[in-house]
Amino acid sequence: VLFALPHQEYPGLEKAKKEIKLASLLYDLYADVIRSINDWKLMVWEAVTCNISEMSDVMESYANRCKKLPGKLREYESFSQLNREINDFQTILPLLRELSKDSIKARHWEDVAVACNAKFDVVGNADFKLETLL
Repeated sequence: VLFALPHQEYPGLEKAKKEIKLASLLYDLYADVIRSINDWKLMVWEAVTCNISEMSDVMESYANRCKKLPGKLREYESFSQLNREINDFQTILPLLRELSKDSIKARHWEDVAVACNAKFDVVGNADFKLETLL
C-alpha cells in the first residue's frame, strides 16, 4: 500500500511492456544492420577489399540474430524490411568478393560500369568508395 492506496494490476500496461520489449529486440538489430551497412558504404575500396571476410561474418551474424527473433515479430513490416536489407547485402557480398580480387583489371571495371549504366573510376582512385558502386 502506497499513499494508502491498494495495489492494482494493469493488464494493458503489462501487455504494452512486453510488446515494447519485443519491438526493442527488432529495433536494436535493425539499428546495428543499418549502422554497419552505412559505415561500409563510406569505406574506400581498398579497405573494402581488406575487410570483405569480416563484412561477410558480420552479415551472417545479423542473419542468425534475425532468424532467432521471436515469431511474433515476423508480423511486423519492419521485420520484413530488416530481413530484406540483410538478404540484399548478403547477395551483394559474393560479387564484392569477386571484384576485390587482384585479377580484376581496369577493363573488367569498364565492363561493370557499362552493365550498371554508371561511370566510376576505381583503378588508381584512392577516393573510390563502396557507396559509389552500390
